[in-house]
Amino acid sequence: MKGKAFFITFFLIFIFVFLSLLYCGTGKYEVTNGYKYFDSKNELIDFIIEDDTDLMEYSKDFDCEKFAITLQNNAMKKGYIVNVIVITGQEMNKYFDRPDMDYDDLHAVCGAICNTWKGYEYVYIEPQTDEIKRVGFLE
Repeated sequence: MKGKAFFITFFLIFIFVFLSLLYCGTGKYEVTNGYKYFDSKNELIDFIIEDDTDLMEYSKDFDCEKFAITLQNNAMKKGYIVNVIVITGQEMNKYFDRPDMDYDDLHAVCGAICNTWKGYEYVYIEPQTDEIKRVGFLE
């Protein structure tokens, strides 16, 4: 029975690796709905520089969620995938050096995937200030 279990496990791993290589064989995440991830960190930076979300004025009616949704909508208009992410004050302090936020406060930012020479990098974007911070690399 152990031999059969080993063969099945090996076969499933082989299929997973084969499909992964087939899917990612171009070196890019491909999205079929017409939107794409950023091909490089510079492409993300260029988009952020062109985007004017950070120039909008914060108010009780236009808060962090509206900033994040506006940046996401602007990215979609350009064909990019950008997510709205809600993070804690603890994460804000870790990534954006915001000690004024309590650990359990919530704040909306954006997330994006960039292709880099090291692989696919996931970043947070603070839409109110245009700061970009690396969260980690996708495996």
